[in-house]
Amino acid sequence: MTFLLALIFSILPASSEAVASMVNSVYVPEKHISVEGTTENGERLVLEFDKTKKELTKTVGDTKEHLKFDEMPVFLKLFFFSGEKNAETPDFFQKKAEEILKILAGAGIKSTLSTWSVNDESGNVSLVIGRAKRFEGGSFLELSKRTLRPLKLQIGDETYIFSDYHRSVSPLVFPGRIEQLKNGRIVAQWSFLRKEFR
Repeated sequence: MTFLLALIFSILPASSEAVASMVNSVYVPEKHISVEGTTENGERLVLEFDKTKKELTKTVGDTKEHLKFDEMPVFLKLFFFSGEKNAETPDFFQKKAEEILKILAGAGIKSTLSTWSVNDESGNVSLVIGRAKRFEGGSFLELSKRTLRPLKLQIGDETYIFSDYHRSVSPLVFPGRIEQLKNGRIVAQWSFLRKEFR
């Protein structure tokens, strides 16, 4: 039994395969994606992504901020993608995975390394991209083994935790909660939970 478990956990998907599956898992086909929630201060927060323009509009309260894809923070680039999958783009998910791996590499994540781990928050098995061993330091992206959706992103001293996908407002492939920590302390928390879970 121990040998069988060791064999199962020794088979790691390539980072490119895992990220392509991640893109597939969080991909929304609409050309305009909008999610509404609140900030840690209870202010209304709206994220709108226009795939055609490759532009994100972030509204906090009455303040709007327009960001081109290149200006978006890395953690949002894990959920918003330009272009669309159709008969003309059968390799869409693989190409988006290559783009994300380059973005991760630019943020200091060694995308050629990966290992199985256990998620600190849920205790479930996860795949960590950016580490060769579970307890190594450094920047990484952690994906759920079951859904391959992002659970955690660590870049330097900043950590982003993604949770409550199943309680999220539409689209349901978006986290219901995003927490940003700096040196282990929460600096921002966005909630996209449906009314019955707030």
